[in-house]
Amino acid sequence: NKEPLPYYALLLADGDRMGAVIDHQKNKDEHKQLSKALSDFAGKCRETVENHKGSLIYAGGDDVLALLPLHTVLDCAKELAGKFESSLDKFK
Repeated sequence: NKEPLPYYALLLADGDRMGAVIDHQKNKDEHKQLSKALSDFAGKCRETVENHKGSLIYAGGDDVLALLPLHTVLDCAKELAGKFESSLDKFK
């Protein structure tokens, strides 16, 4: 069993302007597509966090909560932000 690293950071991420994005969807199908895109993003979070030697606590919609070592937290946050942007790039 591995020894835990002595310093950890709490990563809390919440997508920007999601209320406006949700409001901009004009019909049921667009809302479903947005919901699927958010679900797909959340499904990618565990692997991303674990690749940065962290532990995912929660990922749902545009929210992520994870524990990560200090030396990997910023790279993980950047990667998650990039995946979030690419997952939602077709939504205004």
